[in-house]
Amino acid sequence: MKEPRVALRILAAVLTVLFLTALAGCRPDGIWSGDSSRLALVVRGQLLTYEVKTGAFRKFPQPGKQVFGQQWSPNGRQIAFYRAVVAPKNEEVSALDVAVLDVASGKTRVIAPKVSPPLEPKTEGGLNLNVTSRIDFLPHESTLCWKPDGRQIVFTNHDGKEPAPWNADLGGAAPRRLLPDGKVGHYPVWSPDGKWIAYHMSPPESRTDPNSEGPKDRPTTLEVVSVEGGESRTLWDITNKLRLAPMGPLPEWAPDSKSLAVIAAEEKQEGQPDPSERRCELWKTPLDGTPSRLAMVPGPFPFMDVRNGRIAYLFPDETDGPKQALPVQLLAPPYESSRTIATLTPTTLSQPKGKSMKADNLPIPSLSPDGKWVALPVVFENGPAYLLLVSTESGKPVRRVTIPVQAPASNVNPAPRRRKTNG
Repeated sequence: MKEPRVALRILAAVLTVLFLTALAGCRPDGIWSGDSSRLALVVRGQLLTYEVKTGAFRKFPQPGKQVFGQQWSPNGRQIAFYRAVVAPKNEEVSALDVAVLDVASGKTRVIAPKVSPPLEPKTEGGLNLNVTSRIDFLPHESTLCWKPDGRQIVFTNHDGKEPAPWNADLGGAAPRRLLPDGKVGHYPVWSPDGKWIAYHMSPPESRTDPNSEGPKDRPTTLEVVSVEGGESRTLWDITNKLRLAPMGPLPEWAPDSKSLAVIAAEEKQEGQPDPSERRCELWKTPLDGTPSRLAMVPGPFPFMDVRNGRIAYLFPDETDGPKQALPVQLLAPPYESSRTIATLTPTTLSQPKGKSMKADNLPIPSLSPDGKWVALPVVFENGPAYLLLVSTESGKPVRRVTIPVQAPASNVNPAPRRRKTNG
């Protein structure tokens, strides 16, 4: 069982580089419908839905395009997503748009026809992050979010070299930029009252250590802007000793729209050169007030999801051989201690003989809105794909279902890919 161990070592190295370079990115949070009855999955660029009660999958083909960034509408009747036209040989993106699917009819319509994709990720100082391909970088830099009334969608558009949130109206109005020229931002998230959009902002010219010989760290701030326009407000400044997790997850609004929950990296301590020794922290950030810490999670790189104040996360176990495991942890208020709700083993994951999960395909937990389930899609390179459903009630068996997508041809040698993860 050496392959998973090797994959986890690769993952640790990749994530350490990503932490140092502070590249933006996250996984989409829209996997669950609002009523927790269905999931929207994207596997190998294909969009599917899964009904929890019946176990039925439904495919929604987008011929000639790869899908990512899927998000359910508030009423659960539509799914918004990005679509990319990708060259098979070099993975160059020739076209990118934002589309909305009517689930009942299966019809798709485009609401933002010409979206600019991010550039190939590179860090200053000559370090090229060749651990990723162009198509895999798209979900890291391009996310979207529905307005609570379901009439508009805010999305990330790279009009130029830097990202900025744009607003698309389902009524047909042309998409518009929400920030003035020169102002950048990504991970836009709409407030429940529909009045504010929160986003992460990495100053293009800001560097924490301009004299460093290594990769430069681009600090990230948390800002909000009114949907009516005007000046943005900074809630988490780059002078804060704690850094917002550069790989997500997305900020989460409180139901009253008066604060946000964010994940920040623990302050670097004296004699602690390795960033992997630090921990993540969950913070409450009010629109008008001082941020306060809610909880701590061991390690800066958990595979995690935050929903309604609860945290589902897992860490790769350090055990070699067949006993190697991935414990799925749940942390909830008052955050005194976490509990293990499942332990994933090569048997649980149905790891095929001779196959291993690539670093970018290790399972990422997603909490259902009702708090009853944690979903983990598992995809093996050139092999099968599974959906694991873990009950948040400890001791219940893990439900494993095969996702009906065709594995790529065995003679295909895909470019190295980066883990689609949070920070």
